[in-house]
Amino acid sequence: MAGNPAFNDKTFDKFQNVGAQSDTDRMTMEGTVTKGLILLGLAVASATFAWIVAATNPGAAMGLLLVGALGGLVTALITSFRPQGAAITGPIYALLEGLALGTISSLFDAKIKGIVLTAVVITLSLLMMMFLLYRARIIRATPVFLKVVFAATGAIALSYLISIVASLFGFRDVLGLNSSGPLGIGISLVIIVVACLNFVGDFALIERGVEQGSPKFMEWYAAFGVMVTLFWLYLEVLRLLAKLQGNNRN
Repeated sequence: MAGNPAFNDKTFDKFQNVGAQSDTDRMTMEGTVTKGLILLGLAVASATFAWIVAATNPGAAMGLLLVGALGGLVTALITSFRPQGAAITGPIYALLEGLALGTISSLFDAKIKGIVLTAVVITLSLLMMMFLLYRARIIRATPVFLKVVFAATGAIALSYLISIVASLFGFRDVLGLNSSGPLGIGISLVIIVVACLNFVGDFALIERGVEQGSPKFMEWYAAFGVMVTLFWLYLEVLRLLAKLQGNNRN
C-alpha cells in the first residue's frame, strides 16, 4: 500500500506477468524513467502555454484553471481505475495538469516575482533527495511506514475537502490551510513532508513492478503515479513560499 492513491499493491499484483511474454514486454526502471520524463515534458510545455495565455489575457486564466484542474482530476481517476490505458490517459493528464499548474504559477508570479523558479528548484531537489534516501535504504518502505503515510495522505485529502466545502458556505480557511501565520506555515511543512514520503511508496512499488515482471504499459502507469505526487508537492512548496513571503511583508 502506498500513500499515493494511484498506486497500490493490488494494481501491480493484478497485472503480474500479464502480457509480458518476453523481456522486451516487461516493465523496466529505464523505461519508467523515460516515460516520467515524457510526462514531465508535456506538463512543462502545457504549463508554459497556460502561463503565456494567463499573463496576456487574465480573463482566460480561470477557464484554463478549471479545464486543467477538473480535466486532470477526471483523467487521473480514469487512469487509476484502468492502468492499461495509461499510455493515452497519462499524457492527457500531464497536459491538463500543466494547464492548471501554469495558470496558478502565473498568478503567483504576478504577485511575487521569482517564486515559481524557487518552487521548481526546491521541488526537484526534494524529489532527488527522496530518491537518494530510498536507494541508500536510509528510508525503507516497510508495511508500517506505508500505512502511516497512507493515513496521513488521506487525512490531508479530507482536510482539503472540508476546506473547499466550508468555503462554499462562506467559511473561509476554517482549518488554517491558507494562513500565513505560524499555524498555516506549520501545516504546509507537514503536508510537504507527507508528500515527500509518498515518493518512497512510489519508488517501492515501481521497483516491485520491475522485479515481478509487470507488463510494459505499467511503465506509463508508474510514471503517472510519480507525476501525481510531484505536482502535489510543487503546489504545496509554492503555497509555503507564498506564506513565508506574506509573513515577511507583515
